[in-house]
Amino acid sequence: MIIMSCSNKEQLHNHVAESVIDIDVSQKKVFNPQQALSIEKYIPLQTTEDCLIETVDKLYFTGDNILVFDRENSNLFLFDNNGTFIRKIGEKGQGPNEYITFNDVIYDGENKQIYAFERYKSTMFVYNLQGELLNMIKSEVMFNSFVKNEYGYWVYSCFKNNNPRNNLLMLLDENLSEIKETYFPQKEMTSVQFTSRFAENEKTGEQYFYFDGSDIIWHLTNKAESFIQVNFDSMRLPYSSMSKVKNVKEYDEVVHGDTYLGFIENLFISDEMIYFNC
Repeated sequence: MIIMSCSNKEQLHNHVAESVIDIDVSQKKVFNPQQALSIEKYIPLQTTEDCLIETVDKLYFTGDNILVFDRENSNLFLFDNNGTFIRKIGEKGQGPNEYITFNDVIYDGENKQIYAFERYKSTMFVYNLQGELLNMIKSEVMFNSFVKNEYGYWVYSCFKNNNPRNNLLMLLDENLSEIKETYFPQKEMTSVQFTSRFAENEKTGEQYFYFDGSDIIWHLTNKAESFIQVNFDSMRLPYSSMSKVKNVKEYDEVVHGDTYLGFIENLFISDEMIYFNC
């Protein structure tokens, strides 16, 4: 596993995670979530013409409310704890304080603020739960998904905008103007994922990153460190191969071949459990 980290100077590191999850696909079986989870309550979300939801891509319990991000229609909905619709967050349009489409959204529970990134305007919109626009931060880097911590914004970028080495993972400062750390350079931006590449343990607040060219889940602080390796054995695709891919055709031939298994998707970390599909 080879990654490139560029801050004040470029360094090359070999990464192997201390913890390894062995995956034997021949032993796969149907998993019933009720073996590990129990349903405590059903909350039917109110359905009106003002709050039609196509996909629930992210859901946050804010204390008194439920915040739903529908990426398909690029809508942010706020409901109360009984599922009654309260309001939409943000105004769609071409105006100076309006958004075209939100690529990713996070909720900062400590400050009770919503951060929503608009890739076309390369702008971070910051709202409160009352739907008021508090701030707009222009980003020097175009990206698809992100998380925020005390060190700045960790972003997943698959664009060349202010990204000369085609790095997939970057740490930006609070103003989205300075690149503090960079990881996973590619010859060309062949790895393009529109869904979030990040996961957060809601209990501990720890944050993680994963992507399709790595079988390692990465722990994020002020740097990215290997956390757990998902061992697909001979069916894995090492990043050293992915980083050499020159175009989309080569990427498709490698990723969609018969011998490759390794996409970690829908990562969810809670307490002592890690859930994902591959």
